[in-house]
Amino acid sequence: MNNGRRVLLHPISAAATALSLALACVTEASAQAAPSGGGAPTGGPSAPSGSGAPTGSSAAPPGSSTASTGAPSGSGAPTGGTLGGPSDPNPYYIGVSQGFTHDSNVYRVPDGPADTFSSTSLLGGFDQLIGRQHVFGRAVVSYNKYQDETTLNNTSYSANLGVDWQTIENLSGRISGSFNQGLTSAPAGGSRPLETRNISDTQTIEAVIRWGGPSLLTLEGGASYSKVGYSSIQYVASEFDKSSASLSLFYHGGGPLRVGIGVRADSTRTPQAFVDPATGQVQSTRLDGQYVDLMADYDVTGQIVANGRLSYTRQSNSGGGDTDLSGWTGALGLSWQATSKISLRVDAARDAGFNSTSYTTFAFTQTATGIAFTPIVGVFQNNTITTSAGISATYAATAKISTFASARYYRAHQLNLAFATGAPAEDVIDISNTYSLGANYQITRNWGAACTLAYENRDVSGARNYTYDAKTIGCSTQFTWY
Repeated sequence: MNNGRRVLLHPISAAATALSLALACVTEASAQAAPSGGGAPTGGPSAPSGSGAPTGSSAAPPGSSTASTGAPSGSGAPTGGTLGGPSDPNPYYIGVSQGFTHDSNVYRVPDGPADTFSSTSLLGGFDQLIGRQHVFGRAVVSYNKYQDETTLNNTSYSANLGVDWQTIENLSGRISGSFNQGLTSAPAGGSRPLETRNISDTQTIEAVIRWGGPSLLTLEGGASYSKVGYSSIQYVASEFDKSSASLSLFYHGGGPLRVGIGVRADSTRTPQAFVDPATGQVQSTRLDGQYVDLMADYDVTGQIVANGRLSYTRQSNSGGGDTDLSGWTGALGLSWQATSKISLRVDAARDAGFNSTSYTTFAFTQTATGIAFTPIVGVFQNNTITTSAGISATYAATAKISTFASARYYRAHQLNLAFATGAPAEDVIDISNTYSLGANYQITRNWGAACTLAYENRDVSGARNYTYDAKTIGCSTQFTWY
């Protein structure tokens, strides 16, 4: 059962909001379009990041435009600034941001405590053409200070950089990297969450090479490497690193439709997947996946953009037991610019992955000296099928004021196996729902403010049972120099 709570804006947050609005009223209204003012600070814990181990087919091939299954854009997090692109006469910026957020469940656990925290951020970025090459980057670092739960004080950061390159013979591509650190919730499908400080550290490097240019046929190859770690020892079994490669062929015969076919392979290694209580040894697992992708993109001058991927998936795991999987996965996405002021985005996906943890159980076994009470591995968690869907909308009320709303559903169905006997065990169903609503006010070209209200609910049932919800409300203001 969920425990509803009435959430009030903390006096500090209210004062910050009032100050921003008061200053806005006396500021000259002659600004031109500028970067987003930023939304609620990002110092709090993020929503569950999917399966504790990565989903093997979750990453679409580089050439496809399939929608991400993560949180929709416009969630209200500070964006740091959006430049006009590589043709902007001043493509560099630096800025500062200050925000206050009240969170009704800072640890994301059943009946967790509430608190208010401050986020002070430094941000910057660039977006520049150098000849035929395009370089870009953006970074933000924040110090997040909690009023009561001071053990959660942390420094978070997010950095993205890359280069779009072109050369002779219609060769082009992209090399990019992203690096993120911040508080996070317990991974989906993992053990019952604890009131502990858990910092996630994520690095991703991707490369795409494309041959074909404006011709009917385009050949694309891609490779990527990602690594995820957690600071809390309770979630070490969810740490992983993943390597993938793909090769795709696309056909664009003119008009709004482009179709493609591709092959993809990945390998995911979980170094400390579980501990065998019978031996005390740490066991690792490796998930190998092979995929055949059918892809389609449909773009009508940017007003309607649809994309889809249908993949035949085969996965095998080195951890033992009946853990192999084969079947169909895929993703769909649709963006619609309904009017000059209203835009909508919907997406849905179904993917497969693998996760493993263990708990100590005991059984009576016959030995040379009689019957013994012996520890064995209780549950070795098997395949995870994840289903997600989301919708988001933005409304540009005026040239300076915009609003947004979003909703997302996530369901992970974890098929379990008793490792000692090979017999099926009770499954785990992990369902999360998140909702957000907010507004941005671009006071001047350099100065903006924003507020966000969000609600999150998580319900885990089956082999593990717990439920929690969390409500957040926050406001921030940001100033940017060009």
